[in-house]
Amino acid sequence: MNNEVLLNLGLSPEEAEIYLSLLNNGPQTAIGLGKSTKVKRTYVYRIATDLIKKGLVNQSKRNKTTIFAPLSPDHLLSLAEERKQKAQAAERSLEGVLTQLKEKYVSIDEKPMVTTYEGVSGLKKIYNDMISEGKEILAMLQTSEVEPELRDWLKSVFVPKRAEAGINAKVILASGKLAEEYQSRNDQALREVREVPKDRFPFPHEVDVYGDKIAFIHYKKSEPLIGILIYHPSMAKTMRAWFELAWVGASKY
Repeated sequence: MNNEVLLNLGLSPEEAEIYLSLLNNGPQTAIGLGKSTKVKRTYVYRIATDLIKKGLVNQSKRNKTTIFAPLSPDHLLSLAEERKQKAQAAERSLEGVLTQLKEKYVSIDEKPMVTTYEGVSGLKKIYNDMISEGKEILAMLQTSEVEPELRDWLKSVFVPKRAEAGINAKVILASGKLAEEYQSRNDQALREVREVPKDRFPFPHEVDVYGDKIAFIHYKKSEPLIGILIYHPSMAKTMRAWFELAWVGASKY
């Protein structure tokens, strides 16, 4: 075991050094730890006490002298689990305020927040974000040549989950393979669709506008799957207006 492992578990450099000294040399007094480590003796008691709270060190008396002894390294697993739970809690908390933080960043810097995602798992994150956002989705897309795994997931997981959340979608759909089958589920999918001819309006990528975000998704099978998510209120407002203009134009087809 080295210091790096212990540091990754949240121990300070001094805590790691004292614990390793106890493991290597056995029980010691504060004076002994001051000699066997680089930790100043005046700090040994405080650091040892912190290790006791972490369940890694035991304290006892021997002839009125305080002795510190190491406890089983199995307790490190508890530390690892605790650190994992704290990280998950922090991630959940961050997700709750991330939109507000991004708004503050954009308002100060006026630069868009751009995030790139790759692979099926990455594209799923974008679609799940649409559900988390909970706003109407404006989309332009085609249904042919979509990566099979992703298409199955969209049909069986994403669309039902979106509909259950009451999130409506307005879609300008390029005609082609599977377009008719796609529209057969419009009602249960809370989806309004206007179909346009693919030869005149080809959509190599899916474009989605929702909330203050714009997503460009390339999900063609046998090609690299890439998604670009842009967070910028003004850009999203512009894209929304552009979509509504295209929506009116699509009504004549």
